[in-house]
Amino acid sequence: AFVTADDIAASKPAPDGLHYLCERLDVAPEEAVYIGDSHLDLQAARAAGMPGIGVTWGVSDAALLLGETPLCTVDTVRELGERLRERGVANLELPAHL
Repeated sequence: AFVTADDIAASKPAPDGLHYLCERLDVAPEEAVYIGDSHLDLQAARAAGMPGIGVTWGVSDAALLLGETPLCTVDTVRELGERLRERGVANLELPAHL
């Protein structure tokens, strides 16, 4: 599923896009996790009522992400996979080279 600006009234940090996707996927926000590289992503996750994971290889540095009190921050795709598996994401397989 995906969301565009045409589908929602307000952009991040408003939760509109995340709520829209949860409805389309028939998933409660608290059963989802949002992965983002920006403090605005983590603000949107919090506003939507879902845990957020910050990734440090994007637009925000770790300190800015941590300021938004995410579930965790990760520095690599492998670490992201480990955190998601800890949350019970089914059938998550990462390529061997990551």
